[in-house]
Amino acid sequence: MDTINQCPLCKNEKIEIRSETKWYGYYVICPCCGDFEISGNCTADKDTLNKIDSVGYILSGVARELKELGEKPPRFVTENIDDYLKHYLVPDLSNIEAKANKLLIRLKEKSTYFGKTLKPSFNHDYSLAYAHNSEEFRALIFFLKESGLINIGSVLTLDDTPYSISLTASAWNLNQHNSKASNNAFIAAWFDDVMDSSINAIKNAIQESDYIPTCLWGDHFSEKIIDKALGEIRNSRFVVVDLTNGRASVFYEAGFAQALGIDTIYVYNKEVNADKSPLDFYTKHYQCYSYNNAAELKEIVMDVIKARIK
Repeated sequence: MDTINQCPLCKNEKIEIRSETKWYGYYVICPCCGDFEISGNCTADKDTLNKIDSVGYILSGVARELKELGEKPPRFVTENIDDYLKHYLVPDLSNIEAKANKLLIRLKEKSTYFGKTLKPSFNHDYSLAYAHNSEEFRALIFFLKESGLINIGSVLTLDDTPYSISLTASAWNLNQHNSKASNNAFIAAWFDDVMDSSINAIKNAIQESDYIPTCLWGDHFSEKIIDKALGEIRNSRFVVVDLTNGRASVFYEAGFAQALGIDTIYVYNKEVNADKSPLDFYTKHYQCYSYNNAAELKEIVMDVIKARIK
């Protein structure tokens, strides 16, 4: 196995590398990308290397964020690069506001109290925002400043001179997980054939209200399905929760959305839940709409979106 002398993702040479001969790969510790594993095939295959050259900044962002979340370091192999590019942590890379929002979330995670001064590095911290490079990172910093979300305490240069920033009161009070700019809506429901018409009704209601529905039924992902669900909820403007049959996973997703302050719409099928009210404990303090059929459900969801989702 050939020796590598720079980070395969960001090309940084100030890294620590351990050869993993048991599985033919490397364990890399990088100040920009965090910790990750990468196979010898990835670093030896010309086509894979060319691909990593163009998308390495995305993989860098994923590896860095997983490390700082305390998760297991990713292992990149030729077969899973595309999966990691679609990882639930990756923001909408075509949307500057989504990237800036991701950066703001990461900065807030590092701010243990209001007024704390942070000194990120252009050369090592652009992965926080899934930015292409230090130049884009600088542009995103100024975007946050112009949006009134951070203060800059010193002149910004494109070298690696530390500079000081701090979150404003507006940023500190802002719930970034519930971005008003998001057009996404997550559907949490019991996945069973009996629910086909209900889920489709909710999807149609969301679409006709000019939002984008996300429902994971029938999808297959490399990461655990609950991780994918929680990632989608974080990126949603609101969540529609169908409590029919009282599934524990649905209550979990609803609680996660509530904890993030995301608008949550509760519904349930009156006929299916005739002998078991979903309001007995978890949701008895929230307004929950009952429906008899798909047509009624669609109308209810559209009315609630119009009334509550601003």
